[in-house]
Amino acid sequence: MAKPEGRPPGKIDLTFLLLGALPVILLYFPGLAGQGTLVPTDYPYRFLPFRPFAAEQGVPPVQNELSADLLLENYVWKSFARAELSQGRLPLWNPYIFGGTPFLAGYQPAVLYPLGVIFWVLPLHLAYAWFNALHHWLGVVFMYLFLRRVGLGRPAALFGGLAYGL
Repeated sequence: MAKPEGRPPGKIDLTFLLLGALPVILLYFPGLAGQGTLVPTDYPYRFLPFRPFAAEQGVPPVQNELSADLLLENYVWKSFARAELSQGRLPLWNPYIFGGTPFLAGYQPAVLYPLGVIFWVLPLHLAYAWFNALHHWLGVVFMYLFLRRVGLGRPAALFGGLAYGL
């Protein structure tokens, strides 16, 4: 296999970091700029008492029935964890589900996930876009690094990373 020219595969340049962010910014711009959200806020309008107000509020029909978990579970978990942490308490136990259930030990609320700090810093409606955009961008960067590691040159790795990002 040919050795990559130029810099060693472990090093990455600022140009690629900025270029790698471009498709991510374009895809997530409304959410990143606060002009939209990735949370399916249209879902409650499928049911009473909200259904009669859907047309009045300009809510389109539900786009994806399967995305309801984000609003009905994950958003609620993030809100609960955020409230507990803001009070200086670790959210060990969630008393609002049945008679109570372990919360911090659960993997789905992901309270201790390092990149989840975005949910504690930003407003929740913005945090989902920034959280997803960060993961998307990291995917682009690591694809570039992977392609460099397997021996591709910088232009090919750049193309591969950007293609992955799209």
